[in-house]
Amino acid sequence: MITKTFRTLTSIFAGIGLFLFIQIPILADGYWDWWGESRANVNLPAHWAAFLILTMFVSGIVWWLYRVHFQRQPIFKGLRVKSVLRTLLVATLIVIIQIALNFIFSAHTENETNEIVALINSPLGVMTLLGSNFVSPFLEEILFRGIIQSYLTTHLTIIPSLILTNLLFALGHGYGISNTLGMFITGVGLSYLAVSTKHLGVAILGHISVNWLVTIINVVAQ
Repeated sequence: MITKTFRTLTSIFAGIGLFLFIQIPILADGYWDWWGESRANVNLPAHWAAFLILTMFVSGIVWWLYRVHFQRQPIFKGLRVKSVLRTLLVATLIVIIQIALNFIFSAHTENETNEIVALINSPLGVMTLLGSNFVSPFLEEILFRGIIQSYLTTHLTIIPSLILTNLLFALGHGYGISNTLGMFITGVGLSYLAVSTKHLGVAILGHISVNWLVTIINVVAQ
């Protein structure tokens, strides 16, 4: 009993540690206050160097961990057009649900949109787009659908493992009722794609599609 509890706690802390670890690349796409930076005074070469180095380092570690210990699904090998079209459809439905939840629950949607657009229009805007819409989706899917979901399915049946995986996904991203619920539904949709197609790459593509759709909608709505 004690051994099982210890292993469970170790796994929980390892998961939290990995989630914090995959956030490291985003340190490069914000102003470095400790360096005296502001919107008018940004060292772009230093930011790009940090972004590329940190992304390669973190991606390499997470990818190695997945390949060695957890890989059960191919990434993009054997991916069919039908699966890609299903992914785009699910991503669109997820975004529609997110918009509806924000409309129902959130009183701060406009402020959140303004913040996102301000980041995109900043000197670090291109880096923000790449980090939010490519790097983060890739790393988060490797972690949540690739590692955590794979680990849980070895100890639980499929439904509880998917629910727990996406509760963790939502709690790691959510702030407020609408966002937390929206992220849970997003995670469930991505898990559905990974399980139904048996391709982790589909979940990565779905996550990228969701983030880009949200970005485009926020920019257009501004």
